[in-house]
Amino acid sequence: YHRAFTGCQWITRGWTLQELLAPSSVVFVDGDWKVFGTKSDCAEALSYHTGIPVSLLCLRDDLNSFSVAERMSWAAGRETTRVEDQAYCLLGIFGINMPTLYGEGRRAFERLQEEIMKRSPDTTLFAWGVVINYTDRALAGYSPSDSDSSCLLASSPSDFSSCNKIKFRPERSISVLVDTKKACISANRT
Repeated sequence: YHRAFTGCQWITRGWTLQELLAPSSVVFVDGDWKVFGTKSDCAEALSYHTGIPVSLLCLRDDLNSFSVAERMSWAAGRETTRVEDQAYCLLGIFGINMPTLYGEGRRAFERLQEEIMKRSPDTTLFAWGVVINYTDRALAGYSPSDSDSSCLLASSPSDFSSCNKIKFRPERSISVLVDTKKACISANRT
């Protein structure tokens, strides 16, 4: 099955992520419309090419048992024709209902993250990107400046590309209060 998905555009498109996850059964056909397998049959190959765990593809785990960061990582690197579709193709995966406003550009992905924040205590939404170790700098007498301000929200699903193993553990989470009108934080030492 691996060969069938190598170079296959279907597994790299944004909207096909929900087409793969939503139905309990998916049948795959080749260019001649001959069946070559089902979602369960192809689970190992699909997992290899998409990063989606076999346990989810085989319906052993529920979609909501995966962290926000893990689910975002499945969309990282997927292509959409419209930039807004990077957000809109994830609405069902996060159980979000919000208006689609074509023309808003990257703001759509910001709105999606704001809606996720409103509905979920899962702080892995903020686990995207490169981790900066401020402790080492602080030990060397480093003082953060305005240039160290970083946006709290990711700019696209690709920012989550390395987050496929991040789990949400409510007992270890912190409370986060976010003003979604200005969803940025600054790294200031107290």
